[in-house]
Amino acid sequence: MPEDTHPTELLPGYALGCLDRTDLIAAASHLAECASCQERLREYRELVGFLAEAVPPRDPPPSLRRRFMERLRSGPGGPGAERGDPDLARAKARPAANRP
Repeated sequence: MPEDTHPTELLPGYALGCLDRTDLIAAASHLAECASCQERLREYRELVGFLAEAVPPRDPPPSLRRRFMERLRSGPGGPGAERGDPDLARAKARPAANRP
């Protein structure tokens, strides 16, 4: 198979599990038939495993727990919500009768 028909640009995302549905289907369909791409995918997956080990573990800063707990206590409309998900803000702005 010519190199330009292989979905090589999708293989790293496939290995990381971060492709959208369309790209996932395209890559999986190709991988079912292509031994060379299966080998490349195996190599990417091995690399993904190494990446997880390449970064030394680190404790989060103490302020993270405090901020996280404050967000949990305040709920989705609490402090900082204006910086959050715009869909959530729009949903909160609709009257309860219009919510799905």
